[in-house]
Amino acid sequence: MKNKNGFSLVELIIVIALMGIILGFASIGFGTLTNQRGKAASKDIYNMIGSAKTVAMSKENCYFLLSADSASVIYYNTSTSEWVTLQETSISKNISVSYDGITIDDSNPGIVIGFNRSSGAFNKFYEYDPTYTDGDPLGDVITSGVDTIMVGSGSKAIRIVLYQTTGKYEIKYGETD
Repeated sequence: MKNKNGFSLVELIIVIALMGIILGFASIGFGTLTNQRGKAASKDIYNMIGSAKTVAMSKENCYFLLSADSASVIYYNTSTSEWVTLQETSISKNISVSYDGITIDDSNPGIVIGFNRSSGAFNKFYEYDPTYTDGDPLGDVITSGVDTIMVGSGSKAIRIVLYQTTGKYEIKYGETD
C-alpha cells in the first residue's frame, strides 16, 4: 500500500501552470481597465476645453480650470463680480494628469486656460489658485504656453495637444514620449 501524504510533481506543475494562465488574464484585464479610465478622463478634459472655448466666444471671461481631481468651465460674471462654475467633472484619483511634464498634485495644484473671445484661441495660461472660492482662481501667468496635457496611469498615456495660436486641440493616443 502506497503512502499518499503529498502531491506528485505533475500535480504541482499543472496547478502552477493554471495559476500562471489566470494571473496572465487578470493582468491584461487590469491594464485594459486602467487604460479605459485614462481614455475616459482625457475625453472629459477634451470636452470641457471645447465647452470653455464655446462659452468664451459667446461671453467674455470664460476659462478652463484643470486641477488634480477635476476639470471645470468657469466664468467671471462682471455684473455680480463672482466666479461661477458652469460645468465640472471629476477625475479619478488613479489617473495622473500633467502639463508640459509638470504633474498636477498638491505641490502644483493645476492650470487655468483663458481664451480669446474673437478667435477662440488660447489666450493665457495661469497657475491655479486653489483658494478661488474666496477670490480669484487665476494665479501667476505661466510664461511658456502649455502645449500638451498628459492623462494616464502607467506606461501608456493620452496626450491632449493644444495649439495656442489657432486654438485647435486634439487627442493623441499611444505611448508616452
